[in-house]
Amino acid sequence: MWVRHLTRQISGTNIIFCFVYIEDSLSTLVPVLDASMITWRRVTALWLFIWLLSSPTSTLTVHATTTEAMKNMVEKVRSMPSRFEKIAYIFNELSYTRGAEIGVWKGDMARHVLGHVPSIQKYYLVDPWKHQHGWNKPFNKNSTEFAVVYAAAMSATDRWPDKREVLRGMSAEMSSRVPDRSLDFLYIDGDHTEQGTRTDVLHWWNKLKVGGGMYGDDFIDGHHHGIKFASTGVKTVITKFAKASRSPLHDLGGLHYVVFKVR
Repeated sequence: MWVRHLTRQISGTNIIFCFVYIEDSLSTLVPVLDASMITWRRVTALWLFIWLLSSPTSTLTVHATTTEAMKNMVEKVRSMPSRFEKIAYIFNELSYTRGAEIGVWKGDMARHVLGHVPSIQKYYLVDPWKHQHGWNKPFNKNSTEFAVVYAAAMSATDRWPDKREVLRGMSAEMSSRVPDRSLDFLYIDGDHTEQGTRTDVLHWWNKLKVGGGMYGDDFIDGHHHGIKFASTGVKTVITKFAKASRSPLHDLGGLHYVVFKVR
């Protein structure tokens, strides 16, 4: 919506106004006040404008992530009882086309998104489906059990062979198989320890387009699986990352979150 507004203004005397909007919104430089201002500022603004128009389509949603409409959408999904309903609703509202799920398990989320978000064109399923030595979490099963889990995930998504792409392996390794700035969304539901969450975020954040969103569950800290299992540290890692990267973080309710990539 922001870009459409700009393009309607690109004519005659309004062109300087558009440059002011870009400088103020994207780079926090001193605004261009009139056509007589020094040349380097006008050139910088022009470069930013050209960059904006040449960015991927999802750039159109960058500024929407901080508008009142976005806040209203987040408030609406907070009251939804189902995590599947929350995620599918937002994905439809933002017309997402490409994304990755990190930690697929039996494919329940993938099946719901693929079945309820018709705009999806590519959905990466990223999971080793393999016992991990030293990972003390309840979903770390033996090889026989993981074979059953993997088969369930494949069965759950078999209806969309042209849309799904299975990346069977560790999150950090599989990230190199996906181009940077190519995804509209990430859904992280893998290793919920602090170290595991940090690994997923650091390896996958650059895969998002500007304007995309990083979603996840278990937005909590502590031993929510019981004291015999490793502590969860999702909330700490995500909160610190959002603050450090100056990215908007929203609590979606039901232990779900989203961090929007705005730069």
